[in-house]
Amino acid sequence: MPDDEFDIVRAYDAIDDPALRSEFLDSIGATRPLINSLRRRRDTERSAAEATPSQDTSTPPSSRGDAPRRRVRRSPRRPRVIVTTRPPNMDRALRRYRRTPPTVVFVIILKPH
Repeated sequence: MPDDEFDIVRAYDAIDDPALRSEFLDSIGATRPLINSLRRRRDTERSAAEATPSQDTSTPPSSRGDAPRRRVRRSPRRPRVIVTTRPPNMDRALRRYRRTPPTVVFVIILKPH
């Protein structure tokens, strides 16, 4: 592989025949998505290099210090409840509600002779 990884993109773009492009990719062990990602990275580096002299992208030092702050976990909106506990008087409500047992009905059909 070439020293500069963007040389691969330049060499790939210089080839006009699609069959030769496929052979080139096979010979260097690369794929088209790799070429496309290298091309995008090259373009973003170029645009960043061109934008740097004309625009001042540096940020002023912060007054609180340069160390990144860690996010503090937000307290839960509701306190956690242990699943095994019930609210008070809940057992009385459970005892009060009882399903009526299913009614069993026998139907006997007598057939006269």
